[in-house]
Amino acid sequence: MSSPSTLPPQEPEPVVSLRCDSCPNNDEISEPATDEEVTAFCQTILEPLRKRQVIPFLGAGINLCSICDEDAAQPYECLPDGRGLKLELHKLAAKCNCGKMPPHDAGTCPNNPYPFDKNPSDLTKVAEAALLNVGEFDFVNDLYSQLKGKGAPTRIHDLLAKALKGHIPGEAKLPPLLIVTTNYDDVLERALERENVQFDVLAYHRKNSESESSYRHWFKAKWNPDAVTKSDEREQQRAKNPDSWIHNDLVVRTSDPKNANLVDQYQCLPIQNHSDLTHTIILKIHGDLNPDSADESTFVITERDYIQFLAQMNPESPVPKQLHPCLSNKRFLFMGYSLGDWNMQVLLHLLKMESRRDIKHWSVMKSIRSVDKLLWAKGENVRFLIADLDKFAAKMGALL
Repeated sequence: MSSPSTLPPQEPEPVVSLRCDSCPNNDEISEPATDEEVTAFCQTILEPLRKRQVIPFLGAGINLCSICDEDAAQPYECLPDGRGLKLELHKLAAKCNCGKMPPHDAGTCPNNPYPFDKNPSDLTKVAEAALLNVGEFDFVNDLYSQLKGKGAPTRIHDLLAKALKGHIPGEAKLPPLLIVTTNYDDVLERALERENVQFDVLAYHRKNSESESSYRHWFKAKWNPDAVTKSDEREQQRAKNPDSWIHNDLVVRTSDPKNANLVDQYQCLPIQNHSDLTHTIILKIHGDLNPDSADESTFVITERDYIQFLAQMNPESPVPKQLHPCLSNKRFLFMGYSLGDWNMQVLLHLLKMESRRDIKHWSVMKSIRSVDKLLWAKGENVRFLIADLDKFAAKMGALL
């Protein structure tokens, strides 16, 4: 299936119930869309999705949706959302570090002036304080333990997996998609594997050298045999099991002249004819939870991480050049985000540079502050559906 080379037509937007933005007391819009409005919104985005003109953009909020029916009776540990993760790191930032045994309670250590009595504000600042207090090794391992093996596929994960299901042309309800996420977990991957959906993972991978940045390309040999030829000896040994996940590193920027020839030269992503995906790609732009090792995991979470991430990226785009044609003139469908995050605004601005002109994007949110709605509607051309993600998933599933 070929991707359209022209800009997709601008369909009329469904009318969504919103309160007056001019009201100074309108800090949050919580009035939900009606069933008819949710259906109209889903119908609006359905055809562009089928034509591969839409890129799902998934945030931490999708893990708060209802668990899909297959997993409802199974025991599992919930993944923390942004607020829950912030509270856990808040405790780590206030942890006793004076060496006293038994240690002081959080917030009472005379050697740690962190203001534990105050409610944590910004996740990046709290994470930065936690990192400075306990050191990188303990910080990464604590974060890793909070995420590894937790979470179960929700109705949003299940919707995407079932819609992408099938390897025979014409069997899948949707063509292979590029799915972008800032989540570290592997819940989406587990949902896709359960439905036998072929996919590769491309995750930002922080290196020790600040002069070079890369993405790590994870794939199965049976799905992407060409990529095995670019693997090192250890990964080729693992590739003898066609079901094993192996990886290559894709360099996107370097200041080392010796490695300059490696930048943007990797040609083993599942892409043909410049922009057609042979199977789905999950692009994890804020890093990835390695299921085998905390040391091999990358988490963009502290202020320093975000600055390093943006500084190391190509100034024209935060994603590998090989994906630029797949992003060109596409619309983003945001799910599970708080659009007040400054890093999301930066990322959307950079990603939009792949388009030749402004096009409309969409976001499904349970509620939104008036100031954020105004900022994103005018500055980033985002249209909002104020609705529960479970309701949205049910309506989309019925249409598909």
